[in-house]
Formats: sequence, C-alpha cells, structure tokens
Amino acid sequence: MSETRWPCPVCLGVKMEKASLAAEGGGGRGPLTLDHCTRCGGMWFELGEVQRLRSERPESLWARIPARDERHRAQCHTCRALLDRDAPRCGTCGAKTRLGCPVCDTRMLQVRQSELTLDVCKRCKGVWFDHHELEAIWQLERGRAIAKRGRDGSLARGAETGADVLLETLFWAPELVFVGAHVAGHAAAAAAEAAPAVLEAAGDAAASVFEAIVEIVAGIFG
Repeated sequence: MSETRWPCPVCLGVKMEKASLAAEGGGGRGPLTLDHCTRCGGMWFELGEVQRLRSERPESLWARIPARDERHRAQCHTCRALLDRDAPRCGTCGAKTRLGCPVCDTRMLQVRQSELTLDVCKRCKGVWFDHHELEAIWQLERGRAIAKRGRDGSLARGAETGADVLLETLFWAPELVFVGAHVAGHAAAAAAEAAPAVLEAAGDAAASVFEAIVEIVAGIFG
C-alpha cells in the first residue's frame, strides 16, 4: 500500500514527494521516508521520524533535492498574490502568512529557533523547513567543516576557496564525480588539490546538518 502524499503547506495545489533513506545497519526498521516539495524545495520533519536521522546516510537525501539560485516566492493562501515567505503578512490583502499543517491542516505556529523562523504543528509534532532554512543550516555546517579541515592541515594553504565551491557541489549532488568544470576559473586547481579532504568534509558537514535538524526539532517539542 502506497504512503499518503501530503500537500505542500506552501505551494497551493502541489503534493509533496517521498524521499526514502536506507538506514545504516538496517535494524529491521525499514527505510525512513521524508516528505519534500520539488517546487519550493521545503521539507517536512516529524518528531518521531527525525530521531532516526542520526542513523541515516545524509547524502542519499541531498542527492534528491537540488540547490536553488533564488528564494522561492510563495502565493498568499487568501488572495494568491506572490509574497516573500518570511513576510508576516500579505502585502496585497493583509492576511497573516500562516501555514496549515500538511497532515492535519491545523494552522501552524511560527517558532524562532537557532535564528530560523520555522512553522510548527504542535498537534502532529511536525516542523516545516523552507529551502532557504535548510540552506542556512548547511552554510553553517559547511563553514565549520572547511575550518576544521584547515586547522588540522587537511586542506592545503590557499585551497579554501576551491574547497568551498567543491563542497557545495558535493552536498547538493553527491553522486557526481568531481571534475574541474564544476569549479570556476582559478579555484579549479585548488579544489582539485583539496578534493580528498573535501570528500571527507562533505560527509561530515552533511551528517552535521542532520544532527542540527534533530536538535532543532527536539528542542521545539522539549
């Protein structure tokens, strides 16, 4: 029997896709399935499932979610005018930009957590992460991974710029084999030199994003 595809809380008339992750070691629990919207790039995490993220391979998820060049502009659910997702009200009709829970349709609360404004359903214990919020967590963990590799000598001096670009590519498309074409101009040689260390850093950073999401969701629900 197929799982229910929940509606995207942001995109009107769009249902989310299922992304399945195989757990390391198995444990007989079966794959963890998360819900994400291919249109706006947001993801829905429930408390019960988010606890399992620590045992998943993060690259199997990020390979399904492409990076985006610009922030998604949503439609007001009242008048359908385009608006910024972080705007508290619609500039056209004045309606509050509150989202409905994709599971129970209850109006979600907006909660400030780790400098992010997240939409939370207290009834279903679920949290909606917009794509730019996922990117903000990734940017933080990416910076930490590069800094750590620089401190322990894994990255050659002057390779940080190329490593940064390569790490971005590996995070959003980890199945790709590194080639110089993914890195622009002068950064190519430095990134190629840094590639072995960055391959390790990419895994560390991606796993750290999962840890950050677990901590955020767990923190919201105590």
